[in-house]
Amino acid sequence: MDPNGKIALVTGGASGIGLATAKELLQQGVQGLSICDVNVTKGETEVKQLQQEFGKSKAIFIKTDVTKDEEVQAAFKQTIKQYGGVDIVINNAGLCNDKKVEHCISVNVIGIIQTAFAALKYMGKDQEGKGGVIVNTGSIAGMGGGCMVTPVYNASKYAVANYCMLFQSDYILRTTGVRVICICPGYTSTEIFPISDGQPPIVTARDEWAPELNRQVEMLLAPQRVENVSKAILKMIREAKTGSLWVSENDKPPYEVKMPPYASLKNSLSLLSVFHLFLQEEEMSDVLGRVLDL
Repeated sequence: MDPNGKIALVTGGASGIGLATAKELLQQGVQGLSICDVNVTKGETEVKQLQQEFGKSKAIFIKTDVTKDEEVQAAFKQTIKQYGGVDIVINNAGLCNDKKVEHCISVNVIGIIQTAFAALKYMGKDQEGKGGVIVNTGSIAGMGGGCMVTPVYNASKYAVANYCMLFQSDYILRTTGVRVICICPGYTSTEIFPISDGQPPIVTARDEWAPELNRQVEMLLAPQRVENVSKAILKMIREAKTGSLWVSENDKPPYEVKMPPYASLKNSLSLLSVFHLFLQEEEMSDVLGRVLDL
């Protein structure tokens, strides 16, 4: 899809990857876009700047809490009223706070799913829409990367990646005309992951894990710029197949990744099952010990 002349809706659009992608879309000629964010002050300020740079009719702000379906629905309705439709959805709202388990899951998982379903409703050709593309924001944390002391955040991003993979079947694409794809950024400097004076960039579930978090962060390469992710998203909008996962990291071009399906793991699981069938627990420990000694 060529973004030129299209209409976009960006959740979590007042800062970070969302704001960078909104700017990139405007530079690529979108007719108009909605910045949807829970932070009203920040959102209104950023939209004024976008209007000054690109034209007053090019951007609007809509206060949107993605955990509340009525606000998500209202954001789509207002965008359609303003611009006549929606073609591109950047499903980006997210946070990292393992101390607030329910809120983290609500924003990162429920918010992503509710927004995607609303997009299918208003964009789908089966619902009198024109089709389009939904870009969900995941993370390498959802694929075994990132910090290993943020289990809630990592689990939420794993859910985002696997939710997107379900759209690899072309049934929904055929019926709705909507592609669903997922960007999985590596370490990126955003308000979710601020870089500041050696302080932990994210909130862990337990305070005593902070030193380990710092150690893991120090081992990472320097964070990439949000602009690198926004350019990756534009490439995906143009080229990515539905249900595909892409990684953007280290300020380099994005690349597609494939997570192994269950069937490909079956043989290795079956081998372990054979051992369990024929060996008692004590015997299993002895066998594994001998293997490790080899």
